[in-house]
Amino acid sequence: MARIKDVEKVKLFCGVLTASLDFIEDLCSDLEKEFSQIDIKTGPVNWDFTDYYKSQMGSDLKKFLFSFSDLITPDKLSNVKIKTNEIENKYSSNLPGVDRPVNLDPGYITLSSMVLASAKPFAHRIYLAGGIYAQVDYIFHSKSGVEFMPWTYPDYKTKAYLDFFLEMRERLKLDLKEK
Repeated sequence: MARIKDVEKVKLFCGVLTASLDFIEDLCSDLEKEFSQIDIKTGPVNWDFTDYYKSQMGSDLKKFLFSFSDLITPDKLSNVKIKTNEIENKYSSNLPGVDRPVNLDPGYITLSSMVLASAKPFAHRIYLAGGIYAQVDYIFHSKSGVEFMPWTYPDYKTKAYLDFFLEMRERLKLDLKEK
């Protein structure tokens, strides 16, 4: 029988998709109050990979990625996604005529993978709790680099995003050594 070990902590991040940059500072402040100080960020990056969000969010979308300084245990991801949905709702009246001014997509990095949270079930997603699912989008290999999954979103395959996640992974290595 395998012995149960304590779970290793992970590094939390949040993707932020929006057509308006007017409230990004306030949104960052809300995210930091909830999760901890933002320590790595990228964006805004033009987000034109699909028209999926156009009817809800408008056009000329931009995406940011933020990681947070405090490590969490992976079992907290469902609570994080529920909280980011609440934060999204707070901003729902910020842009008249836009149903969804911001889309928040949290996830985490381990030394071996990148995991995203979702409220939508699908065959490759594992149920966590509270109506939230998780999917592995990257597998980090020590020798061959990064392996994308068949369902990995196109934006997460770009160099800018991959650089962000590799930097996060290096920071996680350091943080785990310090504990």
